[in-house]
Amino acid sequence: MDKYKDLTSKGKNEYLKALESIGWFDFSILSKDTINERLKKIEENERFVFCLYDLSFDAEGFEDAGSYKSLLEEIMKIVKLKDYKINVENANRENNINIKIETKNNEYDYLINLDENDDWIDEAVIDYYINNLLAGENIDKKFLPIPPEDQTVQFIFIEEKIYEEARKFGIIPECQGYFIEK
Repeated sequence: MDKYKDLTSKGKNEYLKALESIGWFDFSILSKDTINERLKKIEENERFVFCLYDLSFDAEGFEDAGSYKSLLEEIMKIVKLKDYKINVENANRENNINIKIETKNNEYDYLINLDENDDWIDEAVIDYYINNLLAGENIDKKFLPIPPEDQTVQFIFIEEKIYEEARKFGIIPECQGYFIEK
């Protein structure tokens, strides 16, 4: 049995104890109470990891600049970066979207070709672009994935070392593919 299944089979209290044992609540933007309330609403043990998300969205429907701008605004609220400006524009002649985030000291540009993604999110927006922006702003936390369910993707905003510790202890499953078969 893998570590995640072993831990979650012991129940919600053991899952919370495991989070406490690695110092999760010292790093998470979510309080222990918030995670505990989410955990109480989860009926199936194999879904415990879903109580940890900081960012969750449907990966389909990213077909224009507005959908990317909304996501970026939500991300910036989570990050709590001060003094920034988001500019997202359609570059219609090539079905591209230009993204620019300006901070106090830097500018971060990114180009998305909508034809390549067929209205699904460009995964590199978070994996590469946002996490590089965070590093450029000297923010130690990253947006790191938990397994998707159906077309919903979820991320935890936390330092990579605690995320890896959580994977090591079975708090987050090792497999990052589709998590639960329907």
